[in-house]
Amino acid sequence: MEMLKLFFVSALTLLVPFVMAEVPALPKDGCPAYPGAPGQNGLPGRDGRDGKDGREGVPGPKGEKGDPGIAVPGPPGKAGPVGPEGLKGQKGELGLPGEKGSQGMAGPAGPSGPGGLKGQKGEPAPAGEKGSQGMAGPAGPSGPGGLKGQKGEPAPAGREPVDVKTGLFKLETATRFPKFRRVGNKYYMTEILMGDYDKGVKHCRDFGGTLALPRSSAENQGLANVISAWGHRYAVLGANDRQINGRFQDTQGDRVTFTNWGSGQPDNYYDPEECILLSKYGTWDDVACSSVYLIICEI
Repeated sequence: MEMLKLFFVSALTLLVPFVMAEVPALPKDGCPAYPGAPGQNGLPGRDGRDGKDGREGVPGPKGEKGDPGIAVPGPPGKAGPVGPEGLKGQKGELGLPGEKGSQGMAGPAGPSGPGGLKGQKGEPAPAGEKGSQGMAGPAGPSGPGGLKGQKGEPAPAGREPVDVKTGLFKLETATRFPKFRRVGNKYYMTEILMGDYDKGVKHCRDFGGTLALPRSSAENQGLANVISAWGHRYAVLGANDRQINGRFQDTQGDRVTFTNWGSGQPDNYYDPEECILLSKYGTWDDVACSSVYLIICEI
């Protein structure tokens, strides 16, 4: 309020001279006088003090909608949380084949598959070079003593008994082979030569023997053990049924009386199968006479 009073007093002080100047003064004799020149303006008064802030006015009406501003993309926001897994999409088109990768490590061996059908016999391999003669094996155990025979006729002077001479001949023949083994009264011998039936017959005959053929279960098992010990699986036997199918004969034409056929054998699967092989397990199987296996001679 003091400021307002001071403001009005200052205003009246400035206005009074101007009002008085426009009202003509009456002379004493009653004649009007001419107005004098206006006086100089007085010095400006002091600035009044700032008034107090007025009360907040009533908000004005809402203005019209302004023109749309220029869209300026803001900086990218932070990555949001991972959303739920979407539905499986349709299968895409097949892409181009990639470059061939390097070969990986070999995996573990899988289980053995079922046995396949019996395959055809391969061509005979060329004969290898004759190896050096091996050392003679140890003598086998002595057999049980036989019954005492009757006294024979005296042998002519200068000649050995026949059984001794035959035994020495067998041993001498056997030692001509790199590998040989005595089984009972027989010697089984081999040069580790591979061939078919006809080659085996000729090879053994050239050495004074015959192609091996077991005549009993003991000889059959002994020959099978020899095949396995010499690192093979099969050997060709000295018998065939070329003359009469199903009737096997040895190399001298005598009928074979002992056999040890495997399950379902002989089956003549690859007709004709007219010769025999012996496995290291002791079973027989009919095969084509052109099949190539280990040749073992006997004497």
